[in-house]
Amino acid sequence: MRISYALTGDKKAPAMNGIMIKCHTHKCTRVVTLKNFTEGQIIERTDALGKCYL
Repeated sequence: MRISYALTGDKKAPAMNGIMIKCHTHKCTRVVTLKNFTEGQIIERTDALGKCYL
């Protein structure tokens, strides 16, 4: 699954609230929903290359 997201700069702002991210292959049935996830949590999970793994 790939998705890009532009941060607003407010670490307490809800991130992609209510968005469902679904795998595009027919083999995988995973769906990710971000509930109560803030932009600060995304920044904490981001690696040196700018990738965030949920």
